Amino acid sequence: MAGSPRMVVIDGMGGIGKTALAVHFAHHRTPDHPDGQYYVDLHGFSPARAPLTPEEALGVLLRSDGAAPDALPAGLAELSAIWRSRLAGRRALLVLDNAADAAQVAPLLPGTGDTLALITTRRKLTATDGALSLPLGALGTADAETLFRRIAGDACTGASLTRTVALCGHHPLALRIASTRLRDRPSWTVPDVTARLCTSAGRTAFLRTADRDLMAVLALSYEQLPYEAQEFIRTLALHPAAVHDIPQACAATGLAPSAVECLFDALLDHNLADEPSPAHLAIPPLLRDCAHTFTFPARDPARRLTAVA
Repeated sequence: MAGSPRMVVIDGMGGIGKTALAVHFAHHRTPDHPDGQYYVDLHGFSPARAPLTPEEALGVLLRSDGAAPDALPAGLAELSAIWRSRLAGRRALLVLDNAADAAQVAPLLPGTGDTLALITTRRKLTATDGALSLPLGALGTADAETLFRRIAGDACTGASLTRTVALCGHHPLALRIASTRLRDRPSWTVPDVTARLCTSAGRTAFLRTADRDLMAVLALSYEQLPYEAQEFIRTLALHPAAVHDIPQACAATGLAPSAVECLFDALLDHNLADEPSPAHLAIPPLLRDCAHTFTFPARDPARRLTAVA
């Protein structure tokens, strides 16, 4: 509605293209928001650093809007009130990238005005009332092949390419890494890449460059899970079945149905699994590969997986 803030929450697993989509859309919509464009990386899932606190994020936003740093109060409520006051009545564009959860985002949202807020996150932000939810999943085959060819070259075609993008899970970051490695090795062909992606260990090793590591990106989401959920997803990932219903998951883990249902919900909320049909859980192949790399420290047996039953 005109004159009211609008929110779009873009969620999906790590590397799926949330930030790229938000930034591309923001650039496209800049002329519609002439009163300011703001971007802040909230570091909800970043290596080697903690998420920004709402106070830190508000400081970044207010300073980018011209507020004098020494004039800013220390309290969250005061900072949030100043930020909302400055946005009131303005047609602004706000990108809140890499959010950890709804609590981190809520104080940053405008109260009035015609501001568009784009929020990217790996989790479902159910507490953002009134927001348009835009979940991102893997690409379709045609789009995955187009992305691969855009980087590796238009000569990449045929059944080998279709097989290669499937082994990459149609996942944008995996496709970018694989196609970049092919582009940078002129003697290679698409079948050479396919051969390196045929096993879990092969994908783990191949989908890595000096500056991008797919498994490290995915592992950041696992590290946010409670210990019991980490054990649960690794147990299912090691199981040969691709899809689990609740009785099957109970049999594989030794957990009670109520515990399995709670863990199903946790994985879905973190975009670490798909639900192909009600009460059925599927872990995407690349996430299964990542789970295979996980090891867990020894714990008191009374607190291991079966303890949540």
